[in-house]
Amino acid sequence: MTIDRCPELLKAAEDAELKGDYDKSLSYLDQALEEGFKTLEVYYARGRVLREASRLPEAIKSFKKALDISQASPGSFHHNRLLNEIEICQGKEVLESKPRGLGIVLTTRCNLRCIMCNSYKVAWDLPEKTAKEVIDLIPYLQRVMWLGGEVFLSDYFESLFEEALKNPHIHQTVVTDGLLITEKWADLLSRANINLTYSIDSAVPEIYEYIRRGGKFKDIVKSSKLINQVKKTASGNMKTSINCTIMKTNYKDIGKMADFAIEQGFDDLTLTPVDYIETEENIFLKRDPKVMSFISERVKEMEKKLSDAGKEFHNWLPGLQEIEPTPSTKDSSESSDSSIQKEPDLLCYWPWQHLFIDIGGEVKPHCLCSKKVGNVLDDSIYDIWNNLGMQDYRKRMKNKDYAGICNAVCLESGIERESMGLSF
Repeated sequence: MTIDRCPELLKAAEDAELKGDYDKSLSYLDQALEEGFKTLEVYYARGRVLREASRLPEAIKSFKKALDISQASPGSFHHNRLLNEIEICQGKEVLESKPRGLGIVLTTRCNLRCIMCNSYKVAWDLPEKTAKEVIDLIPYLQRVMWLGGEVFLSDYFESLFEEALKNPHIHQTVVTDGLLITEKWADLLSRANINLTYSIDSAVPEIYEYIRRGGKFKDIVKSSKLINQVKKTASGNMKTSINCTIMKTNYKDIGKMADFAIEQGFDDLTLTPVDYIETEENIFLKRDPKVMSFISERVKEMEKKLSDAGKEFHNWLPGLQEIEPTPSTKDSSESSDSSIQKEPDLLCYWPWQHLFIDIGGEVKPHCLCSKKVGNVLDDSIYDIWNNLGMQDYRKRMKNKDYAGICNAVCLESGIERESMGLSF
C-alpha cells in the first residue's frame, strides 16, 4: 500500500520556506515531483518559493504548470489565484485577476465604548450595493475578514457569512468583542473555515472593564467557554484567537494575557499597538526606552510560555526591535551569495491581492496601509481594484518607496512573512 507523502512534503517545504531556507524548501518539492506528486499544489508551492527567492521566470513557469494541471476554467477560483500569482511575478500594475481577499468594516454600531476607539461616533453601515458586490466576488476569494464596530450588530453579516460558508476555499476571520455570540451563532460559526478573533485587552477584570466600557469580564469568560466547547465538535476548521491592543493602561499586565489564552483554550494570541490616536494611551508615539524594554522582556516570556503550550504567538508591536533586534531565522552558516537565498523583491503582496473597506467606505489595500485609494460610496469595488491609487501602490511597492503608504507596524515590527499576503 502506497502512503501519500505529498501533504508531509508540502508541510516540510512550507516550514523551510518560512524560515527563509529556500534551498531546503525546493528540495522537498522536487522530491514530491520525483515521487510522482505532480499536483497543482506542489507546482503552486514551488512557484511561490521561487518567487520569494526572486527567481521570477522560473516561478512563472511553475505557476503556469499548476494552471495547466488544474484545467481551471477562466473565472474560477483556482484560475484567478494562479493568474494573480503570475501577474505578481510579472510586476503588473493593472490586473486581470480579481481580489483574492477582502477586509470589511460592516458597521460602526457597537455594544461597547472602548477608551481607544472613536469609531462609534461615525455612523457607518456597509451600503447594500457594496454588499451585493462582495457576494459577486465571493467565488474568487481566498480570505475575508469581517469587522466592526461589532459585526453581530450588522444587518448584512449573517447573509454575507452564510454566502461565504457555501464556498469551502474561503477562510473567514471574524473580529468581535465576543459578548453577543449566541448559541445559534456559535453553531453557525463552527461550520466554517474560520479564525474567530476576540478583542480582549486585559486578563485583569478591572482593567478589561475600564478599557472596554460596557463589557463585563465574566461575560467574556462565559463566551470563550461556549465557543471553545463548540470548537471541540466543529464540522469546519475552527480556530480561536485573541487580539490584544497594547496601550498605557494595560502594558504592565501584558504577561497575564498568555496565561489567560492558555487557560481559556485559545489557539493564538496577537499583540497589536494602539493606533490612530494621539493621547497618552499611545505609548508607541514617543516610545519611552524603559517602557519598550519592559514590554520587550514580557514579550519574550509570553512567547516561550505560549510556545511550550503549543499556542501561536504574533508580536506586531513596533519599536521593540530598537531594543533588541529579532534574530534571523536563517542559519548563520548559509552562504550569503547563494542564488536561492535572495530576499523577496516585495515587502508584501497586499496591493496585488486584497482590498480593505474601512469606516465611511474608504478603501485601502489592507487595514494596516496608510493611504486610501478610493471610496465604495463613489465607485464599485471592481473600479477601485485597478484605479490610479491602486496602480500607484503597486508601482511604489516595486520601487520600495514606502513613505506615506506603509505602516510602521509592517516596517518595524517584524511581522511574519506569511502575514504579508495571501500566497502562503
